[in-house]
Amino acid sequence: AFKVRGKFLSRLREDDVLVLKPVDDIEQQFLMSTAPEAFFLTNHYRGFTAILVRLSAVDRAQLQDLIEQAWSRLAGKKRLAAHAAIGGR
Repeated sequence: AFKVRGKFLSRLREDDVLVLKPVDDIEQQFLMSTAPEAFFLTNHYRGFTAILVRLSAVDRAQLQDLIEQAWSRLAGKKRLAAHAAIGGR
């Protein structure tokens, strides 16, 4: 699992699926409706701020953006400022 400030960000399941948090309900629904082959939920993850990502089906640039957005939600002001100072977007 990958964590930011002790909070869960993501983990790779054995079936080539990435679990990514935090993703809000609106974003979950959008991702699943626009790319259902790549984004989904199982009953275990319903009600949580997470999305499951099929790595074999996801657009790599979109995945990078989602990971960066999730990281920035967890990073905190100091880490965001440090990231910006070294040229992060």
